[in-house]
Amino acid sequence: MFEQFLRNKTDEWQCKTSEEKWLSIFKSFKENNIDYSMLLKIVEFAFALPGSNAAVESIFFIDEQLLDKVTR
Repeated sequence: MFEQFLRNKTDEWQCKTSEEKWLSIFKSFKENNIDYSMLLKIVEFAFALPGSNAAVESIFFIDEQLLDKVTR
């Protein structure tokens, strides 16, 4: 069922974001009374993860700069 759903959506999904695609999938599951509770938990977890570690790296860089000034 899921594979058929994806085949039908391939063309229209070219310009959609990942979030919009997942919303479409869950809407289809709900309309067809398919239990998606476990999949929903996995997707929520995946969207909660940061896309990169740039924020953490910038903090380390600033900390390093401050320590260099203090030790001079």
